[in-house]
Amino acid sequence: MVKIEKKVKRVHCTECGYKMPLSYASDAECKGVFAICKGRNCRRPFEIRIENGKQINTKEKTVR
Repeated sequence: MVKIEKKVKRVHCTECGYKMPLSYASDAECKGVFAICKGRNCRRPFEIRIENGKQINTKEKTVR
């Protein structure tokens, strides 16, 4: 059996930079996934966009 190792990265809030308790693989791609920041004073919703294994920081304003 061949074991494939992938590096796992954590999602950061695009507003305050808080490291969210969400992970993604180094070859992940997604858009249109929304989360609410768990930072102490932030609590803002933001879109998780990942292209080529890197999180893209979009500063689009979302409605609270």
